[in-house]
Amino acid sequence: MTGKNFYRASLYGTLIHIRNLGFEPRTVIDVGAALGTFALYEVFPESRHLLIEPIAENEPYLARICRKLPKAEYIIAAATTKSGTVNLTVHPGLLHSSVVDNPTTADENIYRRTVPGITLDRICRERKLEKPYLIKIDVDGNEVDVLASATEILKDTEYIIVEVTLFYQIYDVIDFMRTQGFIVYDIINLEWRPSDRTLWQCDMAFVKESSPFRKNRLFIEQESAKVVEDYQIAYRQQFIDYIEKNYSDEDRTSLSNQIAIRDNFRLRDINLIIFPDWNQSEESVYQDFASVISTILARPDKSQITLLVDTTNISEEEANMALSSMMMNLMMEQDSDVADGPEITLIGQLNEGEWDALLNCTNSRIVLENENREAIARVNATNLPTCELENLSAICF
Repeated sequence: MTGKNFYRASLYGTLIHIRNLGFEPRTVIDVGAALGTFALYEVFPESRHLLIEPIAENEPYLARICRKLPKAEYIIAAATTKSGTVNLTVHPGLLHSSVVDNPTTADENIYRRTVPGITLDRICRERKLEKPYLIKIDVDGNEVDVLASATEILKDTEYIIVEVTLFYQIYDVIDFMRTQGFIVYDIINLEWRPSDRTLWQCDMAFVKESSPFRKNRLFIEQESAKVVEDYQIAYRQQFIDYIEKNYSDEDRTSLSNQIAIRDNFRLRDINLIIFPDWNQSEESVYQDFASVISTILARPDKSQITLLVDTTNISEEEANMALSSMMMNLMMEQDSDVADGPEITLIGQLNEGEWDALLNCTNSRIVLENENREAIARVNATNLPTCELENLSAICF
């Protein structure tokens, strides 16, 4: 998500958006103000603000906020469907509260209390709050009840922001707003529950279906059409390029080859390859091979290594006999135990596709003093990263 889109996905972003479209509410009603909804006050500082909050412990902070705004007041009460008193459950930490139907028991009084209940229609009449209105509602589940107490002022409300919970009242809120002629306009402040990172709640902004915010039916302005068209063409080409790279028939064959190669040649996390020149003397070939094996055995990750040995200019039988002889001599000369060392695999005759698959799984080619350069060039191993023998003990693959 770009920084611009992230900003738009916040309360500040959506309020600045409607302000830029020319909306200036005469009255902003913050229902469930808690310790303040600062975006409302800071984006529309000249509006009249009414903060409604049932938790009395929040009053000193709301009073400070209201003193800083030109026209602001607060009420310590719960917005409900009818005026009177209501039972309020206050959660530990004083961050959440909700109106409950059942009376509390004595041993629960620390979290439960009786508070005044008010309706939005009545409070707007009594305080002569001027239209048009902007309303924000966050009351931890009773949002529909609050909306039902505001059917008169909803007629003069241009923008409503309601907290909805995806597992509970989201459909009730949307259905009620539809009966009042409102539709969803924006979705902001997405929150995921900690237990399984499932989307839990968000804030939905509603406007009237006939709202000025919806009068523009264009997807994009004419002057920007060429830019969008070029972007869409490039966007489509990215998909095509990805398909051609990762889903072509050739790639499918290559992937199948790589899977078979890994199994057949017992590949591991680190795969190295050498191209001995078997036409050299037995002593020369042995010296090259012994140097490579000794260096690999000194590495802490030796058990994660497969050493691939090219045998294209020697018969399979001769190669196996030579390898067995060299390993026996090496163990006797250096008293080395290769049981937990590298996997050693001889490579015989492969076709071009098999070589491509094998080299795609190979980390590096170890450079020998006596190499079969013709074989290296023939199978395109020149494209592999190379590792000099003296650096083999320290290099990271």
